[in-house]
Amino acid sequence: MFVGFTLSLFGLMVKLGFWQLSRFEAATQNLERLQAAQQAEPLDATKLWQQGDWQGYSVRLSGRLQNQSYWLLDNQVYDGKVGYRWLALLDVGYRQGVLLDLGFVEGDKARRTLPELPTLSVEQHIQGRLYRPHSNRFNAELAAEAGWPKRIQALQIDAIAAQSELELSPYLVQLKEIEALSLTPNYQAQVMPPQKHKGYAIQWFTMASVLAVVASIFGYRQWFAHKELA
Repeated sequence: MFVGFTLSLFGLMVKLGFWQLSRFEAATQNLERLQAAQQAEPLDATKLWQQGDWQGYSVRLSGRLQNQSYWLLDNQVYDGKVGYRWLALLDVGYRQGVLLDLGFVEGDKARRTLPELPTLSVEQHIQGRLYRPHSNRFNAELAAEAGWPKRIQALQIDAIAAQSELELSPYLVQLKEIEALSLTPNYQAQVMPPQKHKGYAIQWFTMASVLAVVASIFGYRQWFAHKELA
């Protein structure tokens, strides 16, 4: 029983070590791709509806901002403060639109009122960074409240598109500023540095090695004790 448990635990540790190594390689490739994307020339709006991975690329857009239709994504935290992600819709023409991420806005602690948002010009020429939000199958509904701005509980682009009657790009555009208004982005493209995955892999392999040594010593002592009794 001891041998079986030890072998199972050893195998699990080794498997976790190799899994972390695979995560290290994937994170390294993703980081290199993002760095290359950040150094590339800004894309134009047509790319946002074409096949390809445009995560992290810069983009230049011109269009009409629907400044009466804002969404506030609930339950956001930035620098210890609770609030919302401010989302706006840019109509780029041909019945196509792009969702703009205008960053974090602090909310009312009592949640009785929504934050007051500045009125922005309709005609906009902007540059920002592209990212594609992950879908959350456990929270697939907007749960949008009445009126504008709308407080929503999930970021579902398809549902927002249905409300806007525009074909929306699957990418959001994160802005650093608009009309000299300083924004507070709360999105990070790289969740964990690649080296952390490598460090975890080394830890798992080290623990597996220690377990193998301890089990070998214990097994040898057991064998030697039985031999002495014989």
